[in-house]
Amino acid sequence: AFENFGSGVAFSASGQRMAVAARNGGLYAFEFTAGGWVQLGSRLDMPCQDAAISGDGRGIFGAINVSD
Repeated sequence: AFENFGSGVAFSASGQRMAVAARNGGLYAFEFTAGGWVQLGSRLDMPCQDAAISGDGRGIFGAINVSD
């Protein structure tokens, strides 16, 4: 289920939020709380090769490989 999970990882400026790409599984957002990393919302269902997150942690972005 977690094959290729973490193919891309990015952290917000504070380090409290993280975006994680999974080639076979989508794009995820997590937030660090006192209890550890907690997933925010649902997985975005698109195969991503890389992930990016805005400095304030409110926007996440996934990069996909488009071939002809």
